Amino acid sequence: MTRNATTTAEVPDVALEKLYTPDEVAEYLTLSPLTIKNYLRTGKLEGVRVGGHWRVKESALEDFVAAQEAATPAERKAASRQATAAAKKRAES
Repeated sequence: MTRNATTTAEVPDVALEKLYTPDEVAEYLTLSPLTIKNYLRTGKLEGVRVGGHWRVKESALEDFVAAQEAATPAERKAASRQATAAAKKRAES
């Protein structure tokens, strides 16, 4: 734990994961920001709401891309299920 220079409160030493905006994800995937927001709303892409705005964790983006890279539709579906299970596991911990 480290101490904040201005207060005596302790701040945990936690490695924070990079968060992306829907616009950044859309640019990376060469998709429309509206498409990304639809994916977030429907759960196709895991995201979190911070102050009312969507953010996508780097690990969730990596899981999504891996699911899309699967060779066949059946493999894509299985990879998507695995990504969803991984997201639930992360949320529980």
